Amino acid sequence: MLGTSPAISDEMYSNVHLWNDIYSGQAPWLSGSVKSLNLAAAISSELARLVTLEMSSSITGGKRADFLSKQYAPVLKNLRRAVEFACAGGGVVFKPYLSGKNIGVDIIRSDQFFPIAFDCSGNISSAVFISRKKIGKKYFALLEIHELSENGVEITNTAYSSDSPYSLGSKVALSCVDEWASRAAKVRISGVSSPLFAYFKMPFANNLDPDSPLGVSAFSRAVGLIEQADKHFASIMWEYEGSELAVDASIDLFAKDDAGNITLPKGKERLFRAFDIDSLRDGAFLKQFSPQIRDTSLFNGLDKIFKRIEFNCGLSYGSISEPSSSEFTATEIISSKQRMYSTVSDIQKSLENALRDLIRAINVWTSAAKLAPEGEYDLSFSWDDSIIIDASAEQKIRLEEVNSGILAPEQYLSWRYGLSLEEAKKLLPKKDV
Repeated sequence: MLGTSPAISDEMYSNVHLWNDIYSGQAPWLSGSVKSLNLAAAISSELARLVTLEMSSSITGGKRADFLSKQYAPVLKNLRRAVEFACAGGGVVFKPYLSGKNIGVDIIRSDQFFPIAFDCSGNISSAVFISRKKIGKKYFALLEIHELSENGVEITNTAYSSDSPYSLGSKVALSCVDEWASRAAKVRISGVSSPLFAYFKMPFANNLDPDSPLGVSAFSRAVGLIEQADKHFASIMWEYEGSELAVDASIDLFAKDDAGNITLPKGKERLFRAFDIDSLRDGAFLKQFSPQIRDTSLFNGLDKIFKRIEFNCGLSYGSISEPSSSEFTATEIISSKQRMYSTVSDIQKSLENALRDLIRAINVWTSAAKLAPEGEYDLSFSWDDSIIIDASAEQKIRLEEVNSGILAPEQYLSWRYGLSLEEAKKLLPKKDV
């Protein structure tokens, strides 16, 4: 129907959907007794928080830069959400599109697009993007195909309508959905040598499908451990329910209704358990049921699984496990923090590359639609490094260096308050003449 074939293996396709199912609390191992601990969502959320923590990015220059900055602002506002989706599914696509006199940006999750071609470096050059919308009882799907060739980029938009969310159905006009009405059925932009979208993928090696250039989920190497954790926690809950305080009693001790059914004390139904026997153990008609709970050993086992998940996902110990560090040496704690820093730093580098590609694509759309005067722009980034650096310890070291004369006071003030050296000098107390 589309006239093209996705360049993704069945194994990779299955993994992408598995990661997104686990993230959304629909893992295949969940049941009535086994509930999700939402570890996948917690891991993705924590990484997204650390990646975007105090992150800043700006576009400077002339009028062209001002226009690009205006289009960039909504992306930055929703960036943490986009990073979380990428951590969960292995990557997201930032796809700009013409929206009147502005450029909108769609955030496409990993299960909403299919690559159809890659360049010699393994980067996606052509892809199919799927947007879905339900209006009343009808299901609509927009298929947007981006194809890069020597002549430039060709974009084709096609809408479909169906009575089922599991099929495309029949082709309909783009105007059937208000959000898609302004999109052209076909657009050609010549003189473009790179795709008009940016793929932000996780920087981890794809050990599940080494031949695929697609990214893998941040928790892809801990899927089995997450399953163990969910099931282990279900065992703990069963332990609590199974050891719940109760009183075993003969049915002869309870009143009966008109139908001959016993009636347990109101509000105490969970406390009493009636048995149709002449007597209970040891000839007693009442027996308290209060077994010892093994919660300590069970929770210790669960915490061990958590720590293994943290290691496999590149997190520091205490991210999801108990933050106690008594069992770790100072070297292990530092190594744990460095592992987290390395993970976050690698994701930040990948994100910066994707955002640069995004602004380049927005710039192409701006020129094609003549939305702003031609001109140069400068895109800058600033990332927070407090994950590995203990601010209080660093401050103490710098103060000691000032006191020993190694560091000038104005240099300390410049670092402490983010001032220039000239501004910092003005804050120094004046010496008495």
